[in-house]
Amino acid sequence: MDFPEKINLIMDELGADNVSIARYGGFDRTSLSRFRNGKRVPGASSRTAGMLVEGIYLYADNENSLEKLCSITGGDPRGTSEEIWPIHRDSAHFALLSYEHCEKPGVFT
Repeated sequence: MDFPEKINLIMDELGADNVSIARYGGFDRTSLSRFRNGKRVPGASSRTAGMLVEGIYLYADNENSLEKLCSITGGDPRGTSEEIWPIHRDSAHFALLSYEHCEKPGVFT
């Protein structure tokens, strides 16, 4: 599964749109559009990658979808948002930016 497929899967599962994720992450929605269509891929350690992961997390948190996000990224949904965030940040960051195939489509662990 490539980077755009992963982003699209997460956003589809969460019911998120480009404007919301970009707003929560603090970056431009056109950047997210480029990620989703494969025209741009952020570097694994880039600030933009971190902003993307944060935007996805904050969207899920504010939309009461952390359990759904955790099922995608492999985090434990029983934790508080303060406990889930570091796990999500690390697992989602590496999962989203990994170019390896997933063993199970839709699961990034």
